[in-house]
Amino acid sequence: MVHCFLNQLFLIIFILRLALSSEKLVLTDLTGVYTSSSISWKANDVYLCGAVDFTEFANTSALGWFGQGNNSTSKNFTNLPPHWSITVRFELILYQTLDPVDYINVAINGQTDAYQKNQSLPGYYFCYLDNNHYDQIVLFHKNFTSHTDSFINILVWSITDEPIYNEGFGLKNLYLTVDTCHKSCLTCNGPAANQCTSCPPNSTQNGNTCNCNSGTYALDNQCLNVCPAGQIQDSTRTLCVIDFCYNIYCQTCSNGMCTLCQSGYYLLNGQCVQSCPSYTTVSGQQCIDIITKTSYGQYLYKGMFSTYFGEGEISGTGLSYSGFLGYLANPSRAMTTVCGGKSLLGGAYLSSVNSYISKNFTGIAPHRTVLIGYTLYKIDNWNNESIQMIVDNDVKTTTTKSAGDGTSNICGRVSFKDQIIQVTKNFTHTATSLNLKISSTLASTPFEESYGIREMFILVDYCTTNCAVCNAQGCTNCQTDFYLYNFQCLSQCPSNYAPDARQSCQPCDATCLTCTLPQSSTSCKTCKPNTYLNPDNSCQSTCPNYFWPNTINLTCQTCDTTCYNCKSPGDQNSCTICSGNLYLSNNQCISTCPPGTFPLKQTNNNICQPCDSSCKTCNGQNSNNCQSCQAPNLFYQASSSTCVQSCNTDQYKNTINQTCSTCNSVCATCSGPNNNNCLSCTGNLFLYQNQCLPNCPNGYFNNINNNTCNLCDSSCYTCNGSAPNNCLSCQLQRYFNPVSYQCVYTCNSNQYANPTSAQCKSCDSKCMTCNGPLETQCTSCINGLYLENNQCVQQCSQSYFVKPNTSICQYCDSSCLKCRGPSSQECTSCAPNLVFLNSQCSSECPPRYYTSQESQTNECKLCNYKCKLGCSGPLVEDCDSIKYQYQIIFCILAGKFFLWCTSSILGSIMDKKQSRVQVKTVASIVSVESDKQNNLQDLPIIQQENDDRQQNNEEKSPTKFKQEFTSSQNLQDLSNLKQQALQSQIKLDLDKMKRVDKRRPRKQLHKNAFYDRSEKNFVFKQPSIAFNNNTSNTRNPNELGVTLNTIPNLSQLKTTSNFSQVKTQMSGRQEVNIMRPYIYKYKRNEIFKFIIVKIQIYFYKL
Repeated sequence: MVHCFLNQLFLIIFILRLALSSEKLVLTDLTGVYTSSSISWKANDVYLCGAVDFTEFANTSALGWFGQGNNSTSKNFTNLPPHWSITVRFELILYQTLDPVDYINVAINGQTDAYQKNQSLPGYYFCYLDNNHYDQIVLFHKNFTSHTDSFINILVWSITDEPIYNEGFGLKNLYLTVDTCHKSCLTCNGPAANQCTSCPPNSTQNGNTCNCNSGTYALDNQCLNVCPAGQIQDSTRTLCVIDFCYNIYCQTCSNGMCTLCQSGYYLLNGQCVQSCPSYTTVSGQQCIDIITKTSYGQYLYKGMFSTYFGEGEISGTGLSYSGFLGYLANPSRAMTTVCGGKSLLGGAYLSSVNSYISKNFTGIAPHRTVLIGYTLYKIDNWNNESIQMIVDNDVKTTTTKSAGDGTSNICGRVSFKDQIIQVTKNFTHTATSLNLKISSTLASTPFEESYGIREMFILVDYCTTNCAVCNAQGCTNCQTDFYLYNFQCLSQCPSNYAPDARQSCQPCDATCLTCTLPQSSTSCKTCKPNTYLNPDNSCQSTCPNYFWPNTINLTCQTCDTTCYNCKSPGDQNSCTICSGNLYLSNNQCISTCPPGTFPLKQTNNNICQPCDSSCKTCNGQNSNNCQSCQAPNLFYQASSSTCVQSCNTDQYKNTINQTCSTCNSVCATCSGPNNNNCLSCTGNLFLYQNQCLPNCPNGYFNNINNNTCNLCDSSCYTCNGSAPNNCLSCQLQRYFNPVSYQCVYTCNSNQYANPTSAQCKSCDSKCMTCNGPLETQCTSCINGLYLENNQCVQQCSQSYFVKPNTSICQYCDSSCLKCRGPSSQECTSCAPNLVFLNSQCSSECPPRYYTSQESQTNECKLCNYKCKLGCSGPLVEDCDSIKYQYQIIFCILAGKFFLWCTSSILGSIMDKKQSRVQVKTVASIVSVESDKQNNLQDLPIIQQENDDRQQNNEEKSPTKFKQEFTSSQNLQDLSNLKQQALQSQIKLDLDKMKRVDKRRPRKQLHKNAFYDRSEKNFVFKQPSIAFNNNTSNTRNPNELGVTLNTIPNLSQLKTTSNFSQVKTQMSGRQEVNIMRPYIYKYKRNEIFKFIIVKIQIYFYKL
């Protein structure tokens, strides 16, 4: 909002300036190259100058030469615009042998100036290069402030004593400028609208003011019916002003201000300009005014921005100058020159040694900073010389240049380079006045080196409204009747705050709700609930004597002064108790008797008797019986009980009770009873805020000369003198330098700021800068050392690297043991639990790499190219595929051994359980028809199992069993074996049935049967009676066993008769009982072993 307001204000001022008069360049003449026919001077001889070292003369024309026989030239300039002042500026060339007896005269507007050439002074060849005498020039400049005519005549003539080819004069580079009237005036005597002397047609004159008739608008000293293109009616509808929205320059517009300019133009404060001035910065197609970077900025000065400006603008804005020459060693009244097509204040041949430009400002409103800027032209042969910006006698900035600085010649001497420099300086400034001086240290004449300025501005960043002093944070001191709170000025402090002596709002005491003085328990204005405002302005839970508590407004209301205690309403008729020195009368307590009486104590009745005339109250009738005195001139002296006009020196006149009261014991003289009512002190006490203290508070020092406390320098917290180097401790934000006894914001480079002691302490010797005294508190190191963990070391530790272009050890990535950079891809070695590959550290190597421990770092190296699955070393034998094959073979062999052992043990156990043979005595013949049928049913199963086994054997060993398989005899034997086995099982089942009823004790078997695979026979190792083809009931006792081929063929059992025959043969014999189904269960054991073998073969193939 502030910037918006300021910008709008600037635009209004700008428009008003346009509406008022302005300095205007009317014409230029005698510039560049021209001929006699192209100029209208009387006696218009023209010469082409041959000088090459002066920009303004080299290969350009001059009007001349004039001397004996042709000694004058003149011109009458007409049709000048309405104006009130005119300035004539040209260069007068004094040619060759002119001497002090020769005169060149210039007559303008009835005024004549005469010029002479001093041959003793050096000169230059401005036009003729082969002359025996140098030329000199005069920068003629003259202003006529009361000129209002529409014409002016310039006459120049010479008085010489030698021929024209020896001496004379010439003219060059004439500029004619006028200070125009206000655009509503036809003629005037000043620039304002109320300084008109005549009015244009279609207008009326009111005193010295011209007003265009309704429907017409003032522009260029005319009243027009319509404003021309590029102009628009102003808000008063009386003037034509610049149209900021003119579509030639502006593309879009809002509220009379351009918002977007056409290509090639820049937007500046709502107007389109061709280039941005020096007080702006360029952003895209906008000129950003630097005022937008301030809080409350306004321009104190802004001038010399016109292409051509002259005396009117310089004098009108109050600029002054000194040391400008322009004529020999004397001033020629010239203040401007033209350099590169633009006017300069100063410039070539004009401003150099001992010259300066100044401007004084007074009555500046409270502010905090000032920004000064100008465009400086460095002209010709500077030799490390300077232009200084001096403010209030303090050099703010110095611009130093040499002859070689610059890119090209602009004006002045052709042989030297010139340079255009933008000079700006922002600095803190709070004074109400400002003295600006732009001074040079140039040591040569303006023809050797010079300078000039243009486009100068002074931007002031003001304080907020009602602020007296401010800084970057805001206001620090307010104007009268305003109070400082949070860097702002308020008409009153917020609730629970009160102003201190510096009009700064400070918190009230905690017992107060509101207060009159901050941080004082006896300065309350109102109290918090359940407390009452006491007479001493403190908030207490009760009221003292002579007061009663008012529960409505929480104050202690005063009893009538006659009462010791009272009740509501507390008037003089509400007394309840009177003090010992008071007397109760009609519910009233009288502390003193009426004037002219004294109290006479009586039992329960005190009365008043007449006093001496000097006493107000008394205890007797004499003058030394006074107890109080008449106001206002008499005071009670307690030591004599008299009323006196003057008290003792150690007393003060107490106007409260008209007594001479003793000063506090610490005071020499005083104005009250307290220790803060002192007026002077003696001995070892010092006066501070009406108190006598043995030592002054912080910020003050003991002045033994007058026993007062004097203020320290603003930088000191404590001190022993008023100078900046008398500090003993420092204010906040500053640190005490024990070397210089000064308080500084920044300690020396080999020191650190100790916030605890607020002092500058020395760093460790290895540190260049630090934040503490230890060697582990460095922030930078001396040359040759590196900063690691705030410590300066000769070389970085492991896991650190030197940060490029610094002396700082930076920690490697956490995966690196050593590194050359901060990332995980810049390791040079790794931690023991990591492996190194391609400047990186990983937990394990990638596929087709192996871990090498040849160095201190475990490194990943590429496997042999034949290793596809990985490796453990660089050789082919280290490939993981071979290793895995070895491991598989080992596992297969171990598994095979385990499975064979397991199958052998389990097979043995199963064989024992399935092949037990018992021999029993048959007691009777039992029908076996049912068993017969069951066993016959099993026969095909046994036959099928045998066929399967035979087929498997053929597959495994076709050669071994081929002949046996094809032999019919073998088939027959196998069939017989099956039948014999079935017969044996039937016998066993029959025997089992017989034993069911007999319950005979069993005979324990001691041997087991086994099957002889080579002979395909069962062998019974237990002696027993076996079935035989003969009928003998006896057997050879030496027989150890019998084979099943001795058992009768049971195929005949398929018939009943055969079965009966068998039963007859079995009668009374021992029988062999083979557990059914022996052959079938033994077959299962074989299958189990076969499955195990198959598993082994499968793993081996893997």
